[in-house]
Amino acid sequence: MAELLDAQKTLSSFSLKPYLANTDDFVTTSVLSTSNGVHVQVNQSSGIKLAYSAIISQDQIRLWSKLDKSDETLTELNSELLDDFIPTLSAVTFGIVETGEIVASYDDFSLPNVTGKLKLSSNLTDNTGEPQAGVRIGIAGPPNSFVFLTGIDASVNLIRSGQDILEDTVTGKLKGSVRAFKSWIRWSRVFTTGSVLKTLNLHLLTDGFFELERYQRPIFERRRLFDEGSPMMSLSINRAHAPEGPSPPAQPEKSQKRTYFPETMLWTMVETDASGRASESLQLPDTITSWDLTAFGISSRHAIQTVQRPFQVTSFKRFFAQLTLPHSLIRGESLLLRVLLFNFDSSNRLNINATLLIDSKAFELTALTAAGQPAEHAIVNVEANGVGLAVFGLRPKLVSEAAAVTVRARATWPDGRAEVDEVTRTLPVLPEGRTVRRAVTALLSLRGDPTGSNSSAETVQSAEMVEIYWPEAVQADGSILVPGSQLLSVSVVGDVLGPAMDGIGGLVRTPRGCGEQNMVDFAPAVFIYRYLRSAGSDSSATARLRQKALDAMRTGYQRELTYRRDDGSYSAFGKADAAGSVWLTAFVLSVYAQAAEFIAVDPAAVTGNSIMFLLSRQDPSGRFTEPEGARVLDTSLQGEAGKASLGMSAFICSALMDVRDAVELLPALRTPEWPLLPVSTALRRCVDLFKLEFKQRLADFDTRDMALAAYFLWRARLAGEGGDATKSLAKRVWEAFNARAESDHSARLYFWKGSVEVTAYGVLTALLAESSSEAAAAKAALPALQWLVSKQTDQGGFHDTQSTVVGIRAIAAFATATGASGPTRARIEIFAKAAAVAATNSSTVINIEPDDRRVVRRRLLGRGDAAAEFSSVTVRAEGTGIALATAAWQFNLRDPERRSLVADWTESSGLGLRLAAPPKVLPGAAFAFSVCARASGTQGMYILTISSPSGYSPEEFTRAGAVPGLQLVEAGPLQIVFYFDRLMAKKEVCVQSAWRRDVPVLDVQPQKITLQKYYNPELVNTVFYLDPALQSVGRCQACPDCPGCSPPPSP
Repeated sequence: MAELLDAQKTLSSFSLKPYLANTDDFVTTSVLSTSNGVHVQVNQSSGIKLAYSAIISQDQIRLWSKLDKSDETLTELNSELLDDFIPTLSAVTFGIVETGEIVASYDDFSLPNVTGKLKLSSNLTDNTGEPQAGVRIGIAGPPNSFVFLTGIDASVNLIRSGQDILEDTVTGKLKGSVRAFKSWIRWSRVFTTGSVLKTLNLHLLTDGFFELERYQRPIFERRRLFDEGSPMMSLSINRAHAPEGPSPPAQPEKSQKRTYFPETMLWTMVETDASGRASESLQLPDTITSWDLTAFGISSRHAIQTVQRPFQVTSFKRFFAQLTLPHSLIRGESLLLRVLLFNFDSSNRLNINATLLIDSKAFELTALTAAGQPAEHAIVNVEANGVGLAVFGLRPKLVSEAAAVTVRARATWPDGRAEVDEVTRTLPVLPEGRTVRRAVTALLSLRGDPTGSNSSAETVQSAEMVEIYWPEAVQADGSILVPGSQLLSVSVVGDVLGPAMDGIGGLVRTPRGCGEQNMVDFAPAVFIYRYLRSAGSDSSATARLRQKALDAMRTGYQRELTYRRDDGSYSAFGKADAAGSVWLTAFVLSVYAQAAEFIAVDPAAVTGNSIMFLLSRQDPSGRFTEPEGARVLDTSLQGEAGKASLGMSAFICSALMDVRDAVELLPALRTPEWPLLPVSTALRRCVDLFKLEFKQRLADFDTRDMALAAYFLWRARLAGEGGDATKSLAKRVWEAFNARAESDHSARLYFWKGSVEVTAYGVLTALLAESSSEAAAAKAALPALQWLVSKQTDQGGFHDTQSTVVGIRAIAAFATATGASGPTRARIEIFAKAAAVAATNSSTVINIEPDDRRVVRRRLLGRGDAAAEFSSVTVRAEGTGIALATAAWQFNLRDPERRSLVADWTESSGLGLRLAAPPKVLPGAAFAFSVCARASGTQGMYILTISSPSGYSPEEFTRAGAVPGLQLVEAGPLQIVFYFDRLMAKKEVCVQSAWRRDVPVLDVQPQKITLQKYYNPELVNTVFYLDPALQSVGRCQACPDCPGCSPPPSP
């Protein structure tokens, strides 16, 4: 007891700080640790009539207690009631004086066992070694811990800070808002009851009174919550690396070739032994840099373990060459390749001979010697602890994903020693203009009877022909076909989901920067993983695809949680939007519920306040409506009737069924609130709604609404919702929907409304309607499925998010329900026919075996003029099973460019673009301009993309929220993407961008400025612009410090 009192005297000193009130009465609060948990001691002055105490952590009230006058101790909070991840508790006491005034005090207590300590070490002297040297990283921490070890290039961390998991990162995240207010306490001179409430993020409902905080200054004004900018790298000599003393004795010439320059050196998991030790061995990459190594771990004794700060291992050489390359070049541009030659020898001047080694087919040299010969050599003398510069001029001749650029630098010391550093980097070379892509996918059924009844040993033949259309050299709109940009390829896979599985992580080409678009990878990964699990194959290819789908699910789930609002709803931009969307919340919950079978999903995210939000938006008739201010960026997703359509109500009811099915399958998803939620009542209301509406006016409904309703009603029928009436209604709606089916010219492919999404729901409903027979399901759904897969892009997705999500769900369901996941063994012959009689046809053969049927095989049929010769591709298959063949071709068109800022609008597809002078130009920026946009027609989400000129990167740009409708801006080295949730026809919106030169590039190609409607990418307007600052740029203007150029004047 004496120890407790002594500890109390020490820990309660917080209450002795100045406190402002109208009374002299007070309360004090102290938090103490005991063997069983946490003990809170409260002292009250004689004038306190009644007191209340609470224990708070992470913005949750863990314990609330009323204290009588005689009480001085709040009931202990036992250790078993404490979450392992709670680093700090706050105890607060409110005392009520006879006059009605409320006084308060609080105390914080840090729990000691939340975090453990990890220490890293290496076997390198001074933790420094040369590239390609072996290094062993040692880990010391708690015994029997799983430790996740990462090693990131320190220069990358400078640009993208805050990526590491360190001790203060973890404790700061766990402390939550309490930590955010701590700095406010440091500058406040006195405490009041109001300041205590604000510090602990509490609201007090009372008829008493208390002193508010005296300072009205915003509490965050004195605290920088986020970095306003990231530090940039600068070139300097770090003399600390240069060893002092004489040079080592002469040695034979040493040569090293460096080709491996990753951003991440290490990403692995190790397990410490009983003594808490572990190690990881690796080879240092070829980058001359420092590597930030961090680690975090878990064990049975510690919820999480971290290092206090990054542990650095340095890769270093006395002499090395460094190439300065842009992120990419466009064919036709010229690069002044700057090669920095570093001499870290503190005693000797080095004579360095640098040689450029390039493939003459890929590049041509543009710099000439005095004798008029291509300049591929340079001799540079570099002083001790100095840096030299060699510059080579080169121009790419061919388009390439990774053109190799090699520089061989040979340094000679005064005593005759020599050392060679040969560096090879790759440079993407892009074609000029804009890329136009086309793809046609054909389903080759090798199953004999389309019902699938034939023997797996029966050999069947199938053939499909795809016509290839190449543009004329000059288009009607003035655009010009870029010579050599044509590309023709064919891919084949022996699985109906093959293209989608191959494309996980990149199913669509549009940016994904909002809560709706994040689902484009997340949701298909769930359907694909379920299909792969049901297929039951243990091949290595299938195992890799499963892991790929799992990774996409985990990433998508964590990312989608960032768009969740406080009321549990989701919206495109999360808390930045005025209200959450019922439609998007249902979409997210449906995917969460299905993913929970495969990955860890928080039960509260599935059956918590998100489901309550959905149920609150259903009216007594059964119809769901969006709240005031809620927005779905593609209103077509909600159906023809908009925010209260029958299609949207059917969609939400289907999502509720997904959640209910998941809870029945996984009882761990139940939250305490789940049994009280009226989910069954909501589903019955949905059924009653459709009974009433379709009974009265079935023929009047939009086809999309009917598709969604048919799918929901068949699910309800199979689940026993609504009895015989539901059975009858489901059948009637399905028949009416089928009556609206269209067919292609051959009358063997069926689709609805020309819509991927509607046809996909048709496939899903057909599978339910014929679920009693695998053969009948295949027969009913196959014609629509064949049309569906024909609309897939070469990436495996469809043209927008919802089409991709529902389309892949339908294909996966078909494969699972009809046995299409069975083994495929086939011989595929690909025949490319040349248009000209004198030209040569092309043919190739691909064999598919059951064990590798899910591996996509691609064949390049031609590039440039060789591709343009072909007018059609015929794929013939012989064997058993199902195969998909995709013919993909692309070409580039160069549009007329703008070379000055003019007030004229460029209009296309209802989208308008105009270039204008910027309101201001930042000092140091090479050039700047503004882009103004407008749009007519239906509203929705719009994307404005401005590409970076080669060798330039964004210096400054308009930020999100600065202009009406601008919700998000993503800026990278290659482009700036502006996300608008609306554009208007009569009121333009303008954004500014400023650019800086990073790498000297000559003959710079125009920037591409594109405005497109997010959910209908075919509606697009593109303008090419070449700023006057980029026109006729000379060598010395682009590279003032290049040899032969005068240095820039000093400021």
